[in-house]
Amino acid sequence: MRGNLLCVQFGDNAALILCDDHALRQSLRRHLRHCLGDTAPAVVTYKVTLEEDQAVQLLANDELLYRGLRSSCLIEYLMQDLTVALTAHCRQHLVFHAAGLARGENGLILCGGSGSGKSTLAAWLTASGFDFLSDELVAVTPNGGEMSGLARPIGLKAGSAFVWQHWLDETARPNLTHLSNGAVLLDPELLRPRCVRASAHPQILLFPRYAAGEPFTVQRLSTAEALFHLMHRLINAKNLPGHGFAAATHLARQTIAYSLTYADVTSVAEWIEQTDWS
Repeated sequence: MRGNLLCVQFGDNAALILCDDHALRQSLRRHLRHCLGDTAPAVVTYKVTLEEDQAVQLLANDELLYRGLRSSCLIEYLMQDLTVALTAHCRQHLVFHAAGLARGENGLILCGGSGSGKSTLAAWLTASGFDFLSDELVAVTPNGGEMSGLARPIGLKAGSAFVWQHWLDETARPNLTHLSNGAVLLDPELLRPRCVRASAHPQILLFPRYAAGEPFTVQRLSTAEALFHLMHRLINAKNLPGHGFAAATHLARQTIAYSLTYADVTSVAEWIEQTDWS
């Protein structure tokens, strides 16, 4: 990273962000500091400018994504587009819509769509002692030996405010970024210092489903069942040989997989603590 340039890295690709305004660049650096690097080829270039009327403008490869007066909206649009752009060009890793956590060298992949509660679980487990890789995108090498994540800030919807209200003291709360839809972005290290890590070895696959009022249930999955769920969350399949089926099969065979239904994150945390990771 040099001067007005930031480089966000995920999997085998990177995104460049050009920003001439010092205050805006510092805000971007603060939000993206855990996923900055400079070793992968760039697949998209963003330009962030502060206009004379104090509006902020965001362009992706010269296409306008946002222009307005709220820097939080700039961050929101940038996070959304980064996720899509970096995934669309990833050809050397399996990329899952998932959260990634680790305990020791062992990795936990929480696969789920919007509303499954993966970000809420990732935040709670990070605060409880797990290391953080991502709450949104996890990349796994084709041989299944290593997982990494896009370590952007954790995005918590309004209904998950209880997480940061429980774990953050008053001095940390001004560091939250409040989005237009009522969600917040929080740096995982607000939950636990030095919790972010670059990689781990995949050990457990979890496919959570949040269901208010339902009892906590867990089901051990066979390799075939785990593969079925994995393929539904593999978001760059079209870029991979055989749509990633052989590599996903290998991952399903070498890991332990469970589906679970929950209404309370503490039940999941307690169950994970009692689970044999060997």
